[in-house]
Amino acid sequence: MKIDQATIKRFLSPAAYKNLDTFVEQLPVRAGQAAVIAGAVCLLFAALSVTYVVMQANNIMALRADILKAEALKPTVPVINKAPVADAEVTAFAKKIEGLYSQLSFAPMGARVEMRASAVDKYGAFREAVGHLFNGGKGWRVTVEEMCVGRECKNNTPVFGAFTVHTLRVDKPAG
Repeated sequence: MKIDQATIKRFLSPAAYKNLDTFVEQLPVRAGQAAVIAGAVCLLFAALSVTYVVMQANNIMALRADILKAEALKPTVPVINKAPVADAEVTAFAKKIEGLYSQLSFAPMGARVEMRASAVDKYGAFREAVGHLFNGGKGWRVTVEEMCVGRECKNNTPVFGAFTVHTLRVDKPAG
């Protein structure tokens, strides 16, 4: 079919409406009632499908709004992190308690402190020194890495303890 200006004028003329009206009126006679019913059923099915999709989209939007509301109500929980204590502070503390507990030897290595005693009978002083270390600095948290007494110890050290000193820092949650 060739479309030119004459064809467009013919489709837009008032007579074209009458031709369309005549076509629709003659449709049951030309196509048969079964074809018209099948077309109507297809049209009804399409309309119902569109209605169902619109309703489901509304439900999904409502669920999304509920999820966003729930996420907005979720509290932000701060994160607790361990921060190592300055090496100089740990070394100064080790030198201070070394004077108080002369029967023990202290070896500060960064944020780690090792305590040793040459004999098991010095365990009482070792226990007191450990207590002193746990209460040593402001905000200090001490973790026992290794501790042994007697035959359990390696390297022929009768009393040994290794401790890590850190502080707790509260940070904002990521995200």
